[in-house]
Amino acid sequence: MAEEVSVSRATIREAIRALELIGVVRCMQGKGNFLTDNVDRCMVEPLSIMFMLGNGDALQVQQLRHGLQYRI
Repeated sequence: MAEEVSVSRATIREAIRALELIGVVRCMQGKGNFLTDNVDRCMVEPLSIMFMLGNGDALQVQQLRHGLQYRI
């Protein structure tokens, strides 16, 4: 995967850890990494907090809605 996206293996590890922290990925030692059952909820909650804190603008809200609608 690291070669496909032209980054180091450490970068991939950190990205997977970040996804695990927000609940998108479940890591099981010796078995692999798996998407959680409810990815939609895991994506909406952190983004909702960001927008409530005022860090999101209208374009970002539009992009978020598009992404959730089409699950890109």
